[in-house]
Amino acid sequence: MSIINRNRVALFSLLFVFGFLYCQSADKLNVAVIDLETQGGLSPQEASILTSRLRSNLVSTNVFNVLDRGLMDEILEEQGFQQSGCTSAECVVEIGKMLNMHQMITGSIGKLGSMYTLDIVQIDVETSRIIKSLTRDYLGEIEGLIKLMGSLANELAGIAVAAEPEPVVAEPVSTQLGAVTVSSTPPGAAFYINGIKVGLTPFRLDELAAGSHQIKLSKPDYIDHSEEIIIAGGQTLLKNVALIRLNILTINSDPDGASFYLDGELKGRVPQRLALNDSEYSLKLSRDGYADWEQTISLQQDYTQTIALLELFTIDFSSKPVGAEIYFDNKYLGTTPLTHTAPQGPHIAKLHLNNYEDVEQSLKLKKNTSVKAKLKFTDEYKRQLKLAKRAESGGFPWLLVGSATAAIIGGGAYYYLTTQEDEPVITGSFPQPPARP
Repeated sequence: MSIINRNRVALFSLLFVFGFLYCQSADKLNVAVIDLETQGGLSPQEASILTSRLRSNLVSTNVFNVLDRGLMDEILEEQGFQQSGCTSAECVVEIGKMLNMHQMITGSIGKLGSMYTLDIVQIDVETSRIIKSLTRDYLGEIEGLIKLMGSLANELAGIAVAAEPEPVVAEPVSTQLGAVTVSSTPPGAAFYINGIKVGLTPFRLDELAAGSHQIKLSKPDYIDHSEEIIIAGGQTLLKNVALIRLNILTINSDPDGASFYLDGELKGRVPQRLALNDSEYSLKLSRDGYADWEQTISLQQDYTQTIALLELFTIDFSSKPVGAEIYFDNKYLGTTPLTHTAPQGPHIAKLHLNNYEDVEQSLKLKKNTSVKAKLKFTDEYKRQLKLAKRAESGGFPWLLVGSATAAIIGGGAYYYLTTQEDEPVITGSFPQPPARP
């Protein structure tokens, strides 16, 4: 919308207000009502309904010209104002001047336990003076506040309220109100009644509506206690609660800042302090550059531990010839060449290749390191190679048996296969000669 069009709408709205006021009785005060601010216990919709009822009741007094809510919102919107959030007297007076009102009515409503509290203020726009300030406390269902709006409207209009039972008390107090005194072991627990925190134990709450109420006691490191209590009119209920303490799990790490997991769920970074029930828990610490730490504990009392995390280092395994099997702390890793990551501290590494001597090395990891091995033939394999070479050179009688070569050595035959490789593969042994017939 263009600026000209907006100004036209604003001018039209103001002319409509002036027309509205002109048509009203000149001997009545022009009044606008700001929506009651809710301070807890009521929804904005409920506060709006009660404000509408107060506005209607003010009209019924025949003392005020009450500005329509919709018209007021339209004008304020065109002027860039919103009544919501306007709680100070200065803001209310500014709106009143903008609307050309004689008086403005505003206030708040809240709830504590079963009690509703209302604060209504009547302000003179010209002088910014508070003409009346009305405070009401109401015990009972929210529907009873509707009737209370009529009483407040009459008082704002200066009309004497007829002598009738106030909505706060429909019967003698002795049968409708009671009290409760709540204590706990240990003391200092937060005391909630009907979901609202009212203080710390020990605590006494007077003028509590007779009937059923829900209470809760909450204290760090203790299990929350909740129960329903019954308040009798004219009586004080004494309630003492022995709170059940939880077990405290405290975990630290060195270095600090490791991620902490409880039963697989990330709880944040250490240090961690948790209050837990008796049970078995799976703990895990994880930090970049360090080996994960894991442990399962049975928590039956307070548990505190500082975990020294082990830094991770790399080990490069290589051998000549390649293909040696790698065993690290008696666990098979693969064959050379291979790179492995392991935590700092002592370890045992072993390389194994058939026909070669095993290479075993003790490691004390403090940095990245390498394990290099030049493998050597076993003494037995060397002997077999020597015999095979001697047989090939004619040192022993030999003959061909299928694809194999047999050498006659000391009355027995020694079998081996010849290959295209530099090193022959020994496949036979010395058979025993047949028995003589």
